[in-house]
Amino acid sequence: MILALSVFSATAALEIVDDKVILPVDYEGFDTDDEETISETTNDFTIKNTGTSNITVTITATGLPVDYSVVSDKEVTIQAGESVSTSIAINIPHEESTGETTIGSIQITGAGETVTKDLVPDTAFMLIVKEIEISYKDEDGKSQKDDFDAEDDDNFDLEEKVQPDSDISFKLDIENRFPDEDYNEGEIEDLEIEVEVDDDDILPEDFESTIDITSLNADESETVKFEFSIPEDVPSGDYTFEFTIDAKDGKNVRYKIVREVTLEIERERNDIRITEAKLSPNGPYCPGTPFNLNLEVKNLGTKNQKHVAISIANKDLNIDESVEELELDEFGRNDDEFQRSFRLDIPQNAAKKEHNLIITTSLDKVSRPIDTEVVILDVQSCSGTTATPSQDDDDNTSTTVITTTLDTTGDNRQDTTTSPANTQIGEGVILQTIENPNNQQETLLFALLLVAVVLLVAMIGLFLAILLKK
Repeated sequence: MILALSVFSATAALEIVDDKVILPVDYEGFDTDDEETISETTNDFTIKNTGTSNITVTITATGLPVDYSVVSDKEVTIQAGESVSTSIAINIPHEESTGETTIGSIQITGAGETVTKDLVPDTAFMLIVKEIEISYKDEDGKSQKDDFDAEDDDNFDLEEKVQPDSDISFKLDIENRFPDEDYNEGEIEDLEIEVEVDDDDILPEDFESTIDITSLNADESETVKFEFSIPEDVPSGDYTFEFTIDAKDGKNVRYKIVREVTLEIERERNDIRITEAKLSPNGPYCPGTPFNLNLEVKNLGTKNQKHVAISIANKDLNIDESVEELELDEFGRNDDEFQRSFRLDIPQNAAKKEHNLIITTSLDKVSRPIDTEVVILDVQSCSGTTATPSQDDDDNTSTTVITTTLDTTGDNRQDTTTSPANTQIGEGVILQTIENPNNQQETLLFALLLVAVVLLVAMIGLFLAILLKK
């Protein structure tokens, strides 16, 4: 008998081919309030009989934590020299952290042999980032939008290079994968989404890097957005944004998701950018009145420019201003910026509506605009009276501009006060007066002196009358 057993053992050999046995855990299986565990089946793993005789083996799991158990042991017969793919079901409570963790061993016993391999649950995230969407302007100034399936991948690169001094937004679509609200532990709580970048030069000082969400119910999603303007002086190069999501579910299972997006900043050779275009005073404006356009243009490119052109135009308002042959140094030099306030007029017959004042930059030898800005000029029928004082410190004069609307219909026609010079007659009358404050002060002093003299004479008269009576 001993000899026979020795021969049998010599002709049988067991082997688990896989390095480990993976148990995929997906808590979508919880769908009622009273379920304590769910049953999950391992991925197929391979048992090999390298001996010369058939073997019947028993498959089980050992060393499991409390609340984990084998649904039932399993028996498999393996022919001599053959392999068998099989699996085993495990009861799992809802307390497993996401990702891979070793919880015990798969044990194969047969023909006097026992072999084991680690049992590793791979727990699915019940909180996922389904999609990341990035909106930006490329190095040519064209709007771009990149969409990434972020559920399985961790790292993403933008398809185009990004332009400095442009707006960029990151949208993250976050989803609670618990199937419905019947499972009372399916709420995701205390979500915190934080973004960090490997170089803070790309972020403005007031950038809010953290977004908090109180809770996210089962089978619900939430979109969070990070938006900012890339500083105009950011150096060229690669910048990696790391988004970290922390949360927990109703069983206090913690979730941590990390996704990275890398973008490349690149400056163009020819990048003449309109960095400011503001109207003053603030509108709306009356027909026949002037206004100021305060303009700032900057060379954000890597080349000195000797032929920069700027145009300001609106056909309906007969506005056609331009600057040509302007020289600007490359970005970062002393003379890389142009500033000017343009005095422009609104015609008397201007239509009462919002007009587009179109501002463009280009190179004199290139007809294609490099940058374009549209400023809304709101022209309306004027009503009421407005006064806008301004002070000239050089000649010590004060100017008051008064705008009055005339009613020119029928008998309700109103009279208007005749103005000094610079009076315009039309729908709006502008009355302009110029006074010298020094003259006003002298007049006031004279009046006060006269009153004092009168009072003094009266007092003397009263005193004399009293003396004569005595």
